[in-house]
Amino acid sequence: GATQHRFREAVPLGRTSLSRREVAQVLRQLEWPGQEYDMLRRNCCHWCEEFCRHLGVKNPPPWVNTLATEVAKIDDGVQEAVHNVTEVVDRARRHTAQLNEKIHDIVEAETEKLKGQAEETWASLVAKAEEFDQQLKLQVAHVASDWQRQTQDIQRAFDDFSYNGLSPWKKIPNKPFSSEQPGGPCAATHSGDPGARPEDGASAPPLAMRRGGI
Repeated sequence: GATQHRFREAVPLGRTSLSRREVAQVLRQLEWPGQEYDMLRRNCCHWCEEFCRHLGVKNPPPWVNTLATEVAKIDDGVQEAVHNVTEVVDRARRHTAQLNEKIHDIVEAETEKLKGQAEETWASLVAKAEEFDQQLKLQVAHVASDWQRQTQDIQRAFDDFSYNGLSPWKKIPNKPFSSEQPGGPCAATHSGDPGARPEDGASAPPLAMRRGGI
């Protein structure tokens, strides 16, 4: 006999109305494959309960399979908790993925916005620089035009002086003064006395400088 179990008692379950042939047919139908065996949910006690149901007799007493039933309940609770935790984790992952996608969209939108603002600012700076450059060119051209006009006016004035014999650039030759002249070097221009006048009938001494000259 089985060495891993110890006999406790025999429990009568009643009599079946099936014939021997029908009982053999039920046994063939209840051939459970070994790979489907589960210690908590599909063990030998579960097979006995199923066999009694087909025979039409009482089920084995609950205490026969109590240990497997209670452990199965605990395992079901653990599996449900694990499923719930897994579902929560999956929901958190989905929420995180959606949040990351929203953040990515927001960052991308803000980046495009800043890029557009930077391009507008750069275009404005370029336009202002071009405007300033045009204004500067106009001012330089205006100053150059005024300078050219003033130069031409000065040149015409010099030409008019030259035409009238009054060129400011024409110098009088320097003549040496003689110490024998009365009154010294200044006698060629006027008398040493500032209040002296020329004598009657005498002409004033000629000026040493030409009109308009230096």
